[in-house]
Amino acid sequence: MQEIEANPHIYWHRVSKLAVFGSYLTDAPVLGDIDVAFDVERVVRRADVERDGTCVYDFFAQSSRRLAKTKVALRLRRPEKMSLHRYDELKSLGTPYRDLI
Repeated sequence: MQEIEANPHIYWHRVSKLAVFGSYLTDAPVLGDIDVAFDVERVVRRADVERDGTCVYDFFAQSSRRLAKTKVALRLRRPEKMSLHRYDELKSLGTPYRDLI
């Protein structure tokens, strides 16, 4: 986390919304998993990358790969304990949730 905050310019995406929901918000003594909803936004603009000589197709390919890495990082090291959902999916469920970001 300290590395990310110290060097935000090297990351192409940032988590813009983060929420928890499901059994985490109950009084259940044991949780099966933690339900997390997230949304990410790209913070690097195509024009910034094109100045470095990257073509538009490479930009979108890199952006896609980096977004996938961001999603994997959100699962932490215990994927069986994390259930990731897109934030818009959470909103459509109509279930109670708590925003963290």
